[in-house]
Amino acid sequence: MNKINKKIFGVVIIIVIIILAFVLIYFKRDKSLDVITKTPQGLFLEVNLSEEARINFEERRNTNLEELELFPNNYNAYLDLGNIERELGNASLSIDYFKKASEIIPANSTSWLNIGNVYYRLAMYDESIESFEVARTKAPDYYLVYFNLAKVYKAQDSSNTQRVMDIFEEGVKKTNNDYKIIYFYASYLREIGNYQKALEYLELFTKFAPDQNMIDTVNLEIEEVKGILGQ
Repeated sequence: MNKINKKIFGVVIIIVIIILAFVLIYFKRDKSLDVITKTPQGLFLEVNLSEEARINFEERRNTNLEELELFPNNYNAYLDLGNIERELGNASLSIDYFKKASEIIPANSTSWLNIGNVYYRLAMYDESIESFEVARTKAPDYYLVYFNLAKVYKAQDSSNTQRVMDIFEEGVKKTNNDYKIIYFYASYLREIGNYQKALEYLELFTKFAPDQNMIDTVNLEIEEVKGILGQ
């Protein structure tokens, strides 16, 4: 090999080494980027806030954070921070704050109802149901537990009407005929066209509603349903 060829060969070797070095650097960088990509970036809700509303929420957030510096176990501050972050669209942070509130007062169902509703808005129905089930263990006689469970089961599979009906009927039983869950159930029965059963629960509502104006309003619905049934 003459001197010129040796020089060319040497240059080629150097170029190959440089290329290999760049390839190794690239793959090392790419690997680290994969790790970043796989890191959870959080869950976010779509929101449509005015700038004024956003500023008000951020000011409220700062007030709560200052409160927590003085009183680290302030349940209401964590609960409000959860509400604020939800309204700002920061779903993951909202859930974290609600969970922290639940740790402070474990027996309260409010935090888990709120968590369930954040997941519901994200259409993460399995997680929503799990959260509402936790709320049910803490407040098995609270009408909102059953209303929310029925709501998410309906959203998950609107054709599974029996599942939704079972939840409502359990709610009526466990809440000892809470007029609110009775009315929600009657409305659902009307929605799915089960007018005979809707009539039954509308009439049950009139026995447990605490206000005569409510009863008068529902009596009008009763007459409407009877008309549909030809009674």
